[in-house]
Amino acid sequence: MKKKIIAVFLVLVLVCLAVLKIFMDKKDPSSTLKEVKENLTSYYMEGNMTLHNGEDKREFIVKVSYEKEDEKDYFKVSLNDLGINQEQIIIKNDDGVFVMTPSLNKVYKFNGSWPMNSPKPYIYQSMIDLKEGEYELKEVEDGYLIKNNPNFDNKIQWSTQEVLFDKNYIPKYLNIYDKDNNLSLTLNVTKMEINKDFDDDYFKVDESLVEARTNSTYTYGVLEEELPFLPTNSVIESTLKESSTYVINNETYYILTYEGTKPFTLVQRLLSDSESVSTTKVDGTLVDLMNGFGIYHNGVLTYCYNSVEYNIYSDVLTLDEMIELANGVEVSYTK
Repeated sequence: MKKKIIAVFLVLVLVCLAVLKIFMDKKDPSSTLKEVKENLTSYYMEGNMTLHNGEDKREFIVKVSYEKEDEKDYFKVSLNDLGINQEQIIIKNDDGVFVMTPSLNKVYKFNGSWPMNSPKPYIYQSMIDLKEGEYELKEVEDGYLIKNNPNFDNKIQWSTQEVLFDKNYIPKYLNIYDKDNNLSLTLNVTKMEINKDFDDDYFKVDESLVEARTNSTYTYGVLEEELPFLPTNSVIESTLKESSTYVINNETYYILTYEGTKPFTLVQRLLSDSESVSTTKVDGTLVDLMNGFGIYHNGVLTYCYNSVEYNIYSDVLTLDEMIELANGVEVSYTK
């Protein structure tokens, strides 16, 4: 009888050990995602991204390429604005970070740690980086749904992010909500290739610019007589004091000066396509706008949209307010 009891006990111990082993072998998805990030060497991701700003929204096709070589990170991000059919490209390589508008043959070059300096909704690493903090992880039929509260630079209105991963930890979609739970951004991933092989020249600026210009179908949507465009953001407590025009080196600059509790100056000029590449070296921080990408440095926000270059100057406006201001330009114009 005692032998039977011992045998039954041993069987129960073995069963418990087997169950425990199964439980221990089932990794927490959050830790697995961290392993995915650490072992990531290359990928190509493509998707449809929509930015929401009240009733206004901008739709983009976003393409992201990444390669790691000798502990160096290489990125190429393409944003094609479907509203105007204009593409902007950011490349990070050994020479720095480059913001390109292929249709205008224009390049901004600056140094910086982009895009790893802060979360970016269109970067795979940002999607799988749960960071240190609270998050919700829910296993669903299609995979894993993760909600957290990333600290997006210059996007204080963005509050909650949710990402759906499939069972292989490939992202299916990403949503970002503001503090009032209104949808601010959606990204539906349509294509994802892990361990993607890229050509040797893939992350080079000149080669990328030539290829993009060859494939560009952009046609100019802004005419000289339409300028200047007015900002329409009610959050900016300023009124137009003066509108002036200057011609410098055969280029016309439109200068709008606003006064009030939040004074600023908005300068615009129409850009034209050039046979030669125009490269401008700048200091500053790369920021995301409703209009694509901008560069901020010492109280000046510079960006290009629909063949127009904009510069916002202010000693009073915060960067968040400048971004809000830039997102409301081009709604109406003076002529």
